Amino acid sequence: MTDAIFTKPGQPEDITGYKVLKLKDGRNIDIAVMKTLEELHGPAYPTGIEVNDAEISMAKLIATNSTIDGTRKAPVETLVYYIRNGPVIVTHKATVESPQLSVIGAGSPIACMVAFRMGKEVRLGWSVPNSAGEPMPYSKEKARLCAVLRGMKDSITMKGKKFATNSSKKVIPSVVSKGFKKFIDRASRYFKQDFDNYFPNYTK
Repeated sequence: MTDAIFTKPGQPEDITGYKVLKLKDGRNIDIAVMKTLEELHGPAYPTGIEVNDAEISMAKLIATNSTIDGTRKAPVETLVYYIRNGPVIVTHKATVESPQLSVIGAGSPIACMVAFRMGKEVRLGWSVPNSAGEPMPYSKEKARLCAVLRGMKDSITMKGKKFATNSSKKVIPSVVSKGFKKFIDRASRYFKQDFDNYFPNYTK
């Protein structure tokens, strides 16, 4: 297959172009090259929140708990918790040498919560994949970056018993909201100070 990509008039919007695959019998086949999810939907930044290059650069350092020169910060200033789908269980047939075993995988990450120090502030952020701005496949790196950017730019409050985001005035998705209280308690014990973007409003 050639590396060169060419385009055709009226090609579908979800492809970049085509590459030529040369068959042994001398025929050529045009193979479609799909656009990446970032090309289709934009970078994995928080939906509905504008960010600039300086903020993205800072968020990358925070998300990886790194200093400007790339070394690790100590102590850890970024706590991360991944919410995962159900565990994977594989049962092996028992043999004479070994009993029946079940291998349990942790499951794929489907959401992320972060707590991080930014200067003298401690902030909370979250991320859930969606096609509008936090595209799949949902990698840990994208999840952390998106969650930190949201924590830098947005604040969190309570709406009844659910958590809400102030920028959009909407309830945070339930997959995150269900675990936020436990994560906040853990992060509070770790950082030993209040969060600068979390404003509890326990109204019933």
